[in-house]
Amino acid sequence: SLYMLLALDIGNTNLVFGIYTDGKWTHQFRIETSTEKLAEDYALEVSSFFLENNIHIRDIKHSVLSSVVP
Repeated sequence: SLYMLLALDIGNTNLVFGIYTDGKWTHQFRIETSTEKLAEDYALEVSSFFLENNIHIRDIKHSVLSSVVP
């Protein structure tokens, strides 16, 4: 695909993220947020989702981030 976007919404309850490509949402994921988790824990979970779904980080050309969390 020529255009791949990663969108992330960081909320108090969940981290929701998805891949938008070819004019549609192709993947959507949800991870429960926790004050006990470190940034590395989230990175590992996101990487696992990408690996399991054959999504290569080098193919993501754009990203959008929203957060209600201070």
